[in-house]
Amino acid sequence: MFSKLLILLLCLAASSEAQLQPANSKVLLYFPHLADGGPVEQRWQTSLTFTNSDKLAPGPAAVEVTFWGDNGQPLALDFGSGSTTRLSFTLPARGIRVFQSRMASPSTVSGWAVASATYPIQGSLSFRMYSRGQASLEIAAHATSPTYQYLYPATSRLGVALVNISWSPITVKLSLRDRNGSALGEQSVVMASREHTAFNLWQKFANLTDDFVGTVEITVPTFAYFLAWAMGADASVMFSLPDGGYGWPPYHWERVWRVFQKLRPAAQSLADMTNVTLEISSEQKINAWATRDQVTVTYAMSEFIGDADSEVAAIVAHELGHVIQFRTGMPLSEAGADAMGTMLLLSAGYDPYAMLGMLGRLQAAAGAPGLLGQLLREFTDTHGSFPTRISTVMDMLNVLCTSSPDAKAVCQLWKGLFHPHFPPDMPLVRGAPSR
Repeated sequence: MFSKLLILLLCLAASSEAQLQPANSKVLLYFPHLADGGPVEQRWQTSLTFTNSDKLAPGPAAVEVTFWGDNGQPLALDFGSGSTTRLSFTLPARGIRVFQSRMASPSTVSGWAVASATYPIQGSLSFRMYSRGQASLEIAAHATSPTYQYLYPATSRLGVALVNISWSPITVKLSLRDRNGSALGEQSVVMASREHTAFNLWQKFANLTDDFVGTVEITVPTFAYFLAWAMGADASVMFSLPDGGYGWPPYHWERVWRVFQKLRPAAQSLADMTNVTLEISSEQKINAWATRDQVTVTYAMSEFIGDADSEVAAIVAHELGHVIQFRTGMPLSEAGADAMGTMLLLSAGYDPYAMLGMLGRLQAAAGAPGLLGQLLREFTDTHGSFPTRISTVMDMLNVLCTSSPDAKAVCQLWKGLFHPHFPPDMPLVRGAPSR
C-alpha cells in the first residue's frame, strides 16, 4: 500500500504548471503604504489586486485584509459596502479580485495594510491621485515581506514609508551615502507599535541639494522586523521602485506557513487533511514533530535551516508524512515519513533533493554537542541513523523513477526543471545529454 500511495502522488506531480508558483506568492502580504480620500484638488484612491495561481489547492484561498492607520490603530476605509477596517473574501484558483476605495474621507488618510491567505497568492496595492475629477498620478507596488534591512537609490525627493509591525517600539536608522559610497550622515525615526510614517528624504536631511544622487540604507539596531517602501521622484514625475528589502535572514513565520500551506493540499491526495493545523513554536529548541491533527515546527528549526526554503519544506513534508501515517493507519516509521515527504515535495513544487539536504544538515550538526545540545542527540536516537535515512530516500527515488512509464516521464520532467545538469545516472534522470 505504501509504494502504491507514493506512485500515485508522483503521478499527481506530472503537471508542473499546477505546482510551480510565482516567486512573490505569499500567505502573508504586507503593503507598507496607502493613501485615500482628500479634497477635490488632490483626492487619493486605494486599489488592491489579488491573484491566485495555485491549481493544486482543494478549494479557493480564503483571504482577509486588515487596514492600519498612521497611529497603529485600525483604519476604516470604504470599498463600496460601507466603512470597514478589514476585507474578507475567497479567491478561486486562477481567479482575481480587485477592490477600489470610494475616496469617502474629506481629508487624506494614510496607513498600511496586511493580507493573510490560506494558500500562497499574489497581491499589489496602488494609490491613484485625482485632481478635480481627473486622474493625474498612480503608484503601484507588489506586496513585500518584513526584513531587518533595506537599501534604496536616493535623491532628495525620495519618498519613504516605514511600518513597525511589532508589538514593541523600535528605532529605525537612516544612513545616507553619496554616489561613491561615502557616508553623509544618519537620522533616527522612533516608532510605536504598528505605527506608520511617510516622508521625503530632504525632510530628514535638510542640507540635500536638488541634484543629489546616492543611497539610503534603512536598519533597526535591535534587529526587529519592519517594513519599508520607497517612491522615486524627479522634478515632474513620481514612480515606484523595486523592493529594497534584504532577502536574508528570512522572515521565518511567513516561510514556515507558506510551505505548510503549499504542502497540505498535496498531502490531501493521500489522506484527509481536514482540521490539520500548524503551530510555530518559540520554544528555544531545534525540533519539529507531528500528531494526528497538528504539525509543530520551532522557530529555532527554521533558523537552523537558514535560507534554504526547500529544506524547511522538507521538515514540514516529513511531519505531514507522519500525519498521513496516523490518519491512514500505516505503520509509524521515519523512513516512511522521509519517503512520503520527498514525494510531497515533488507534488508541491519543491526540490525533492532538499530531503537529502535537510537530513545531511542534521547529520553534520548531530556531532557538535555544543551547537545543538541534548535535544538533537535525542532526535537522532529516536529517528534512527541519518546515513541510513539518506540512503533510503535515494533508493526510493530510484525505484519510483523506474516503476512505470508514467513515473519515468514525471521524473524526466522534474529533472529538466530542477537539475538539468546532474549526472545522467542520478534519480530524476532525463536521459543522456545530446552531443
